[in-house]
This record gives sequence, structure tokens and C-alpha cells, in this order.
Amino acid sequence: MERNTVGRRTIKRGSGRQTVAGKGFRLADEIRYIQDKAADHDGRIVVLAQLVLFSTDTGDAWLLDATDHFAAQLARGGDPETIHLEETDTTFAIEWKGQYRIDGPAFVYADRDTGRVTTILGYPTQKMLKQADWKFQICLARIYVGKHNRSFNWQRYQQG
Repeated sequence: MERNTVGRRTIKRGSGRQTVAGKGFRLADEIRYIQDKAADHDGRIVVLAQLVLFSTDTGDAWLLDATDHFAAQLARGGDPETIHLEETDTTFAIEWKGQYRIDGPAFVYADRDTGRVTTILGYPTQKMLKQADWKFQICLARIYVGKHNRSFNWQRYQQG
């Protein structure tokens, strides 16, 4: 098990579920963490409420919204991808680049700008679905979807 310092507090990383308090939570830190794991070709899954971040042993990493099926690729082949994220102490905004669906073992991504649909096999789709069984804690977030902006109460899930 490793320990990473994030901001002013230490988060213990390793197997099992971790709890991140709302005030100390920074999505940008979690994105950097999963991009680092992708660079190391280390497969990980991080579930933060309806958000799922995952990296694969092929060096890919994604940020997903499990409720609305929005997606943004965070790394490809170990190299980080650019993501537009605005974050304050109480809100964050993500520019989603497309949408996804899980179809059995297939991860299917549709790019919003190009309309291109890509099917990827070998991602941990069943683990992601299993870990997406969660309950809520409250936090406020704002999500930008293309030109549409919508605010909602965001709650963190924990297995019960």
C-alpha cells in the first residue's frame, strides 16, 4: 500500500474503499492520481459518488459520470490527455467530451465533437459496474455539458 500526499492532507491509497471528506476533496487531485496510475500502466478504479475514474494496464484512463453516461478520456497509452476542469471549494465544472455505455465486456465511447463511436474491449467493465453500487453523502457540484450548464446536488456513494 502506498501513501500519496494530496494538497495539505494525506490520503492512504490501496485496496478497499477509502473515504474522502467533502471539504478536503479535490477532483483535480483524483484526476492527477488516476493519470499517474495510467502512466505506470497500473489498473485502478476510483468511485466518487456518480463519478468513476479508472486507469488500465494499457495506460488509458477515463473520467465517467455513471448517472448521465458522460465521459472524458484522461490518458491514452500512458500519456495524459487535456481535460477542462474548473473547481472551487464547493463546486466543480467538467467539460465532457462525449458519452459512453457499457455493453457486456465492451466499453463504447461516442465523441461529441466528431461523432466517432469507438468500441474498446479489455477494460474492467464488470468491476466498474459492480463498484457502481453505491449510497450518497451530500456535496454541491456544477457540470458543464457542451453549451449546457446544469447544477445539481451531488452525493457520494459508499457500499452499505
